[in-house]
Amino acid sequence: FIMFDKDHKTDLGPVKIHNQVIRSIATQATKNVSGVKQIGAGAINKLFQWLGSERPLMGIGIDFKPDNEIKLKIPIVVGFGVDIPSVATMVQEEVKGAIEKMTGVSHVDVTVIVQDVEKEADS
Repeated sequence: FIMFDKDHKTDLGPVKIHNQVIRSIATQATKNVSGVKQIGAGAINKLFQWLGSERPLMGIGIDFKPDNEIKLKIPIVVGFGVDIPSVATMVQEEVKGAIEKMTGVSHVDVTVIVQDVEKEADS
């Protein structure tokens, strides 16, 4: 596991943020965007969820760069009929804003990969 050192130090010592915290923030921010049906690989994830696994097969990728830069790759499945570029942009804005607000990191790069479109429910 990786500890992200944001160079935040107090009189008591340094503050380190685990990479899973960054992933959790990005996950929650992504799920809050209207039009996002799930994070991950569409039908494959549904099979794993049916088998009882909550964890997405293809989750959010995180890469920590020098100078406290965070690069994220977020695979999503969108609903049928949504404006895909708008949904992807909203994911980028929400994730970047949440990470900046919660960690103080200002260099956040968010790549959104639309992997699938969830079909409409049969009527």
